[in-house]
Amino acid sequence: TENIKIEDRNSVTDMSMDEKPNESNNKSGNKQKIKPNSFQDGCYSSSFTKELSLNQQIDNKHCKFRLYAVVVHSGNCDFGHYFSFIRARKDCWYKFDDLSVEECNISDVIEIGSAGIENSSAYILI
Repeated sequence: TENIKIEDRNSVTDMSMDEKPNESNNKSGNKQKIKPNSFQDGCYSSSFTKELSLNQQIDNKHCKFRLYAVVVHSGNCDFGHYFSFIRARKDCWYKFDDLSVEECNISDVIEIGSAGIENSSAYILI
């Protein structure tokens, strides 16, 4: 059984992959309920730029985030398409779109990911 760790600003919860979604083991081995949406307080929203600063949202000033990949949604809520950008090395990015793979740079990622082209927006930052 593979364990995953769920973290937010206030707590850390270990959960086995074969457990029901709203249950996890506490340190004594007993099941405990996880409240649905209990991690919303730990979620943050920020504008999509090359540099990401969460200093105002996070108390720990030593947290650093290095953008590795971006999942982009193009379209609207009724119809759309997903594609992704992945950083291979410091200044080298690739756009993965179905069968095509194209080399690009961070300015392309930011422009497309911030609704600059094709009615698209960054959906997940990794």
